[in-house]
Amino acid sequence: MKMFPAAILLFTLSNSCNMEKTNKKNDASAPQLTQEHPLAKRKTLYSLEDKQGTVLALDNANFGINIGGDTILLPLNLPVQLQEAGIKINFSGEVKETDAAELWAAPPILLTRAEKIK
Repeated sequence: MKMFPAAILLFTLSNSCNMEKTNKKNDASAPQLTQEHPLAKRKTLYSLEDKQGTVLALDNANFGINIGGDTILLPLNLPVQLQEAGIKINFSGEVKETDAAELWAAPPILLTRAEKIK
């Protein structure tokens, strides 16, 4: 008899997390993109608007965005649904200042908008 409530709970949880029925599963706008990163308060070197790029897997946990040639940016807040190597995205963001002693592999960017190109 205790299996019935557990089955209902499991069914409810699994259906509440299902994003197949939404058109927003590959979009991330400013309200969805976290702006809470230690570098968010640093000086913005320049802004990028409506750029296209390809997501790169730098290692098991870090991703970059190639915007052409050898130019790679390191997104500070790339949404999980866009963390897939090889996908094309359209994005906007602010490239943040770093110190040379920090040894960043590429300029960090705080995304303000990101969506998968269909």
